[in-house]
Amino acid sequence: MSGTSKNKFTALDLILVIVFILAAVFFIGAMRYAYINKGTFKQTPPAITTNTPPQTIPRFQLRDLFAPTQNFTIGGIESGQMFINFFASWCAPCRAEHPILLTLAEKTDIPIIGITFGDQDKAAQNFLRDLGNPFDQVGVDESLKLAPSLGVGGIPASFLIGADGRILWRRLGQLTHDDLTDLLTKL
Repeated sequence: MSGTSKNKFTALDLILVIVFILAAVFFIGAMRYAYINKGTFKQTPPAITTNTPPQTIPRFQLRDLFAPTQNFTIGGIESGQMFINFFASWCAPCRAEHPILLTLAEKTDIPIIGITFGDQDKAAQNFLRDLGNPFDQVGVDESLKLAPSLGVGGIPASFLIGADGRILWRRLGQLTHDDLTDLLTKL
């Protein structure tokens, strides 16, 4: 028997096989991710919460967001206890954690310092006007050097600073209600 074989693969057959393989790989990866995360898909990536080794926050001068001709200083060993939060108006996790910051401000007397991160002054002011301002002071790190000196590569990021200027607690990522409970026990 000569002639054409009935078992020829066409380009369409090859494309369908590739699509099927990619879909299977995606499905297996999604199931593995769900299994690792206890059957749930998390909306925010895991953040880092640590009791950092004793490290002192550097002394740093920031421009006041609401009084642009004035500066204030944070850090150093004489700074006193404070809570610092890096945020931006364009940051969705910052918006999501904002009610937690408002609750922290309501339930404690600790000074809460907000530091804008790569944001326009007017946008940050509107963000705080619309959502409420939990901060005692809001600084602008115009040099963008403070965040990297604290190991911040993205926002939001939060730090509890002890009366001696040491970093007692940090969260690189969105604050959670569990973080709020933890912080309230430390204050």
